[in-house]
Amino acid sequence: MKMNKKIKIIGIVVTLSLCIGACNLQKEVCDSKNCKNEVYKNGLCPDHYVKEKLAEKDDKKNNTENPESIKNNKEILAVLEQYYDAYTDCDINKLQEVAHLISPNEISYIKIISKYYDEIDDIEICFEKKVADDQYMISVRNSVQFKNVSIKAPGLDFFNLVTDKDGNWYIDNTCSYFNYNFQEYEIDSEKYDQISQYMNEDEFIELQQEVDEEYQKVKDDTQYKKEYDKLCDDIAKWNEQN
Repeated sequence: MKMNKKIKIIGIVVTLSLCIGACNLQKEVCDSKNCKNEVYKNGLCPDHYVKEKLAEKDDKKNNTENPESIKNNKEILAVLEQYYDAYTDCDINKLQEVAHLISPNEISYIKIISKYYDEIDDIEICFEKKVADDQYMISVRNSVQFKNVSIKAPGLDFFNLVTDKDGNWYIDNTCSYFNYNFQEYEIDSEKYDQISQYMNEDEFIELQQEVDEEYQKVKDDTQYKKEYDKLCDDIAKWNEQN
């Protein structure tokens, strides 16, 4: 079963128009490297001053408005890294250390994928939603490197992160794309509603569209298309047997 991924770019355009009175004094030049524009404030020209203020605003927003963000949580990033490394290596034992539950059917699917994937890197949590103190739903952007292919393809995965009795984070794999589509493990109605709400969030939809736009740029690469088509053929055969 194919899992559609659609995505979009959020663009922020800031324009500034400032009028500075002319004077006969020698102009003070902006402190930014290679900039020769006249200083507006704090040693910066209007453009660089605005950029600095916007950066400060973003930092403040990340640090104060969302103090519970897990985007840079080292433990969670380590869980994701182990998941992707184990997935491409088809190391099921390592995979099961950080993802529960993985069905025999999904294991057979992973074995097919791992024959074609060399690595998955550039891991970044791009969207998160706190469901409870011990549960987050996240979207992870990554780059998929196929074997025998020079370019990387953009990827986007969804995970439901929860903690065990000792407070350690792991992936609730019953909410994976695979199980969400094949329903091998039951997803209770509350969790199903949480996933549906998450996937209807504007930020998630925009992220899907953005990744899809990036994917369109690489999908017709000759090397990539050859390996991707072979993978699709193998998945189709696998699907007929399951």
